[in-house]
Amino acid sequence: MLHYLNVEHGSNLTNESIAFDVVNANRTTFLFEPALTTRLGWKYVHLQLQVGCSFNSIPAFPQEMMNENIGLIFTIPPPKILATKK
Repeated sequence: MLHYLNVEHGSNLTNESIAFDVVNANRTTFLFEPALTTRLGWKYVHLQLQVGCSFNSIPAFPQEMMNENIGLIFTIPPPKILATKK
């Protein structure tokens, strides 16, 4: 769910005025954003690649349909437990 509290218009461009009107009329909208995620790497370091698309419940809502991102994931290894003598 996406909800705008304060919508302000700061441009005189026609395309931005149309987008402002759509956002102002639909301050709450719902999104469905499926994504394909893959990770490649080693035991404690992974490279993550993700590609997704965004579907809005208001088709005229101004937004990007596709998104891509890349990231590094570091896993902190657990502490080594010292063996105790019995």
